[in-house]
Amino acid sequence: MKRYFLVSDTHSYYDELINVLNDNNFSFDNPNHILVILGDVFDRGEKTIELFEFLLRLIDDKKLILIKGNHDYQLLKCFKNKEYENIDLVNGTITTLRKLYNHLKCRKCGESIFLMNFSNKISELLMEPKIEKFVNHYINFYEINNYILVHSYLPIEDGSLVFKEDMNPSLWEEASWLEPYEIRIDKQLFLKNKIIVGGHRPVTVFNHRNEIFIIEGYINIHSNIKTSKKMLCMVLEV
Repeated sequence: MKRYFLVSDTHSYYDELINVLNDNNFSFDNPNHILVILGDVFDRGEKTIELFEFLLRLIDDKKLILIKGNHDYQLLKCFKNKEYENIDLVNGTITTLRKLYNHLKCRKCGESIFLMNFSNKISELLMEPKIEKFVNHYINFYEINNYILVHSYLPIEDGSLVFKEDMNPSLWEEASWLEPYEIRIDKQLFLKNKIIVGGHRPVTVFNHRNEIFIIEGYINIHSNIKTSKKMLCMVLEV
């Protein structure tokens, strides 16, 4: 029997992730214990490299499911286009990329130099096997029985939720920026006989407490780590 340990918006808070996994008896040696991150892996926190190396080990052990969040889409766009947007400076994407570059290349490149040579630096990063392995591990969503694991919410087309095979990938990127409170609470959009599990906005938006929020058809597990210093974890056993 497999046990899936679901967390969201880790944002480079490595210590908090390890603490919550230990609290929930995650076994690093048990092949049936799987970590699922519902997007926004890096940015903001201080321990990007520790988290990066930890997740690579889990990938090697086939113990990680990695779902794209809006921060991850920005990261992947930087890799694909070899250029950055203003939002990447604000959201921390540039800091994450520079940390990865300095770590993997054993250098100390400052932000101004990194930005001036951005295209070349990204090209160098893309030659690193660890980067290729990590980037290729991202997926848009994951299903476990009647649970649909996403970053924020399901895509919307013409005012209705969309969930079908061979969806346009751009719909998933758009969905990663959606406001779950507006869609589930205000618009009352959810699927019958399915449960959407996501993050993007912290649980305190829904219930003013740092506890997993559950309502018909939707569960939010994104902790407000900055204030609580504690990550939330939902465990599914199948």
